[in-house]
Order: sequence, then C-alpha cells, then structure tokens
Amino acid sequence: MTPADTQTLKDAVARNGAAVLSLPSAGMLRHHRTRFLGTPDDADGFWIEAPQGERPLIDALQAGKKPVGVSLRAPGAGNKIIFTTLVREFEAALPVNDQTTVDALLLAWPDQAQAIQRRADYRVTVQPDEADVRLRVWRIPEHHHLRDKPPASLLIKASLTDLSAGGMGVIHTPGPEEPKLADDQRLRIVLIHGDKAEELVLEGRVRHVRPLPGDNHRVGIQFKKLEDNLDGRQTLATLTQIVGQLQRTEIRRKRIKLSRKTA
Repeated sequence: MTPADTQTLKDAVARNGAAVLSLPSAGMLRHHRTRFLGTPDDADGFWIEAPQGERPLIDALQAGKKPVGVSLRAPGAGNKIIFTTLVREFEAALPVNDQTTVDALLLAWPDQAQAIQRRADYRVTVQPDEADVRLRVWRIPEHHHLRDKPPASLLIKASLTDLSAGGMGVIHTPGPEEPKLADDQRLRIVLIHGDKAEELVLEGRVRHVRPLPGDNHRVGIQFKKLEDNLDGRQTLATLTQIVGQLQRTEIRRKRIKLSRKTA
C-alpha cells in the first residue's frame, strides 16, 4: 500500500467509516454494506461489523484462510480503495459504546491495496462497421490553440473502440518512425458524426497505453473538462447525443445477437 492509501484506510477505521465487505461463495461474491469499528488494543488488525446471516460462510472462509474483499471511498470524486485480507476472528456482541453491541470481524491489515477511479459516465462499445462516427486525432504541444488545425505530421492513426462523455478508448497503430504516445500527452480530437458530417472538437490527455498484438496499442484518453459556458454546454450536449446514438445501436446489436442464440 502507498502511504496515502494506508492513511486513508486508517482514517476510515478511526472514524467508523462505511465500507463494502465482499465474501466469496460458490464462484461468486456476496457484497455487504458495513462499517469499520476501530482497532483492538492487543492484535494487529481492525474490526468491521459482520454481515447478518453469514456466520457459516465466514467460519468456512476463516478456517480455510480464504481472502475476503473490502472497498471504501477515497478522497476525490468517484475514487475508492480496494484490497483483500483474511478473517482473523469472529466476535459476537462486540461493544461499540456503552449501550450497543454488534457482531464483528477482526481483519488483518492488508499488505497491498489498489486505488481506482470509478467512471461517472456510461461508456459505449463502438463497432467500426456500424457506427456513424469517424475519428481524427493529433498529438499537439501545450501551447497549441485547440481550434487551429495541426500539421498533418502530428496526425496519428487511431480507431475508436469505446466512447463516453468523459473519454474514449482507441486502437493506435504507430508508424515506423513515429514516437510512442506517452502518458499525459495532449491531444486534439475531432469526432465527425451524422449525415451533415458535423465536427466536434475536443481536447484530451493520454491516460494509459497498453501494447496489443501486431504493433498496435490500446490507448485510454480522458477529455478535458468542458467550460461551464454556452460553448462548453453545447459541446457536452452534442457529445452526449453521440453517445446516446451509439448506445441505441449497441442495444440493437445485443438484441439481434440474443435472438439468434434463442432461435
């Protein structure tokens, strides 16, 4: 765990913060909303309220030393921390104050945790042969004005794979002499959609680059937050409309696929 993640967990335990406990059972996970209850004086771990009706499963997980999952909110909108750990003890009727007792689990402090950011926007999968959306992407320097068209040498070969109001995924095929895309690379993005071939210009940043077979790369791109003015609101409305159109196409595709399976 990073120091920041460790401190976030300790703060949540100290203030009896909310958490989700995930118990594996028959190849699935049972998720339970719960809360932290503090730390014991004589053991290396922390208390969490035990979910009701799960004592047999908890006993089996403890006896088999099977990991359980825990997630909690982290600072920042949509952020959370997830980790796995072991059940060390089940305590019936643990006092939480002078009037209240609850069943509780003593969990071990985790060695590793992962901080993740949940997407706030629906992300639709794009099929190139079905989508009425074309894409052009340029790498641009920090000083470049977004509305100015960059030189052709900065154009990159990219095909759209998914899209949301907050970002998109593309498959990038770099040329032989083309430098690799780096994290936080600034991009000029043009989405061309509809019968009128209207262009929507967006600014983006590379968030991750992952290698694929055949010298291709899967690139995650986050759009710059749009200004809260007329142009920004119009751009967001148009982008949301495009995502909605693609979502309807995706639903029709899934329905056709399902009907073929059941035919």
